Amino acid sequence: MIVLGLLFTMLISATVLVASASLASRVVSLSRGERALATSVLWNTLVLAPIHALGVMNALTPLSVAVAVLLLSAAAFVLSSSGTSYREQWKRTTGELASYVEGVWSLVVEWRSKGPLGTFAVAILVGALAWCITLVWLYPSESWDGVWYHDTMVGYAIQNHGYATITLPLTT
Repeated sequence: MIVLGLLFTMLISATVLVASASLASRVVSLSRGERALATSVLWNTLVLAPIHALGVMNALTPLSVAVAVLLLSAAAFVLSSSGTSYREQWKRTTGELASYVEGVWSLVVEWRSKGPLGTFAVAILVGALAWCITLVWLYPSESWDGVWYHDTMVGYAIQNHGYATITLPLTT
């Protein structure tokens, strides 16, 4: 059952990615990097907007979130297809996503062409990433307010199907 849930979540995430890339592909005046950034911002917006809207309406359930995100993503793709056929927009969107992969690959090619200086820069980047991973391992979230504040807020919102006020026991 867990595997099915993960597969369904991946399908929803891929749908949102396609919808956000489709919207970003319509802005031709932006560079590829700016369109990739717009895609990531739109991706977050297409997921978070329904969650907050359903939370305010006290209708926050896994099924309602899934349906709302899928409907909003479909509407975004249809909106981005205005003036063209869906097939043409699909081709444009897949081309946009492919250009993001090509951009990452071009960075690898550029790095390899820079010789030792490029290798040194990548080594510094990988070292910084390894340091951040080490810090996350050494200082897990229970050592700060994440568990006591943020995680409980999410838990209450899910448990109560929204952002309703909850009563907590009074302590002195």
